[in-house]
Amino acid sequence: MRNKISILLCLVLLLTGCSTAARLKKADRKYENGEYFAACEMYRKSNSKISTSKQRKLKAVVNFRMAECYYNMNNHTKAVRSYTSAIRYRHNDSIAYLHLAKSQLATGKLADARKNFELYLESYPDCVEAQEGLKSVENAKALAEEFTRYQVSEAKEFNSRKNSDFCPMF
Repeated sequence: MRNKISILLCLVLLLTGCSTAARLKKADRKYENGEYFAACEMYRKSNSKISTSKQRKLKAVVNFRMAECYYNMNNHTKAVRSYTSAIRYRHNDSIAYLHLAKSQLATGKLADARKNFELYLESYPDCVEAQEGLKSVENAKALAEEFTRYQVSEAKEFNSRKNSDFCPMF
């Protein structure tokens, strides 16, 4: 009886591993075709099934790919989380630092963006994109400190809370 249970358990574990690998291949194909939303959902589902202790490298790769999907969809808040996870699991592609920095810049996390641009520039000092990103951080800081006489407030007469509003008029 114990032998049958152990065989059944091994079979279930084997099939679970195959389904994750198959899902990742399918997600990779969707990513290559530019179907970032679908690929991201598949990466997210696969990520939850990957064991952190046993498959750290795979977890890092899946988090990186998921971050790339969010980055390409301009969802920088989720991209920051996924790039951070990929780096935490020791993803070895340094482009993660550049894209993380750009996403942090887009979300207003200027100090973190500066740190990651500098980390990337340590490896690639001639990268114009990272140098311009570092300049953008400085410009964003200067603009935030600059006083303006304009005050922006919500036009409550036009904006509805539940829906997107286009072409407001009296």
